[in-house]
Amino acid sequence: MLKPSFLILFCLSFLSLFITQPVHAANCDGLPGTSGTIPAGTYTLTDNCTITGTFNITSGTVTINGGGFAIDGGSSYQIFYVSSGATLELNNVILRNGNGTFFGAINNAGTITISNSTLSNNHAGGYGGAIFNSNTVTITNSTLS
Repeated sequence: MLKPSFLILFCLSFLSLFITQPVHAANCDGLPGTSGTIPAGTYTLTDNCTITGTFNITSGTVTINGGGFAIDGGSSYQIFYVSSGATLELNNVILRNGNGTFFGAINNAGTITISNSTLSNNHAGGYGGAIFNSNTVTITNSTLS
């Protein structure tokens, strides 16, 4: 006969196979992924995240409420590309370590509004480190460094 303590340990070990821990830093909680096209809508970050490629805003309005959390380019990726006719609104978001051949954090051909946010340590080999703009940008109560 098996001892009760063995059975308890066996059951706990078995159950641990089905319990997963959330991974927040790498999966951009609150956004639909870590790169690619973000559909129009309002998103709220729930943790810092490191992207795996550029986020593309291709149509409509994308609003990101950051809650003070950061989107990090990992010193490898441009963070946002905003297409002509599209709008990106950033509220209380930190964009850091964006890096691209020509553009760092944001390449804007549409409309962007940045409020209460920080863009820091973004670099580009060509044009805009923080923002390369060819359309409309409004920045309020924010820091670019």
